Amino acid sequence: MSDAATSRLDPLKWGVALALVAAGIVGNSYYADQSLLYRVIALLALAVVAGWVASTTERGGAFWQLVKGSRTEIRKVVWPTRQETTQTTLIVVVFFAHHGNDPLGD
Repeated sequence: MSDAATSRLDPLKWGVALALVAAGIVGNSYYADQSLLYRVIALLALAVVAGWVASTTERGGAFWQLVKGSRTEIRKVVWPTRQETTQTTLIVVVFFAHHGNDPLGD
């Protein structure tokens, strides 16, 4: 399908995704007497299908690219070591324990 035809179908796809979410909300309320496990499984299935439908739209595809790019950037981050985290936490706790007794700083 061409890009023009795909973008013309985007509002319909968003409508289907919204209808799936609404069906999940109404169904969860309607079947409140059923097991919570079954309702959660049904909601997750509907969420996956609605997400897939939304991801086939132009904006959904752009969002998915953003998510993939974010995951790539997170892998590049140099995270602090356990020792650095512990030291920083202790400094913050000591600072607030010392200064927390005098809220006005007098």
